[in-house]
Amino acid sequence: MNNDVGTVSTTLSRTIGSTTTITDATNITAISGYVDVGFIVFDNDGTMGVCTSFTRDSNDQPIYVFRTCSLNTEIDIQAILARSY
Repeated sequence: MNNDVGTVSTTLSRTIGSTTTITDATNITAISGYVDVGFIVFDNDGTMGVCTSFTRDSNDQPIYVFRTCSLNTEIDIQAILARSY
């Protein structure tokens, strides 16, 4: 199992199970691994999402769909992501 994790500059949905579509790959920063299905991201509020779909449009631009899995982790996640690894 890979540790595919990163951050996203887009705000994820604040409803568990809801999805957020990201069509601009520059909004995603990989800390480890590669952005693909199963990739875990955290937004600036500490909300966690998992990539459930990765496709490309007719111009070969990526389309990522992230499902919100966890909320209210602002303090813990920001402290973890602020560390140097």
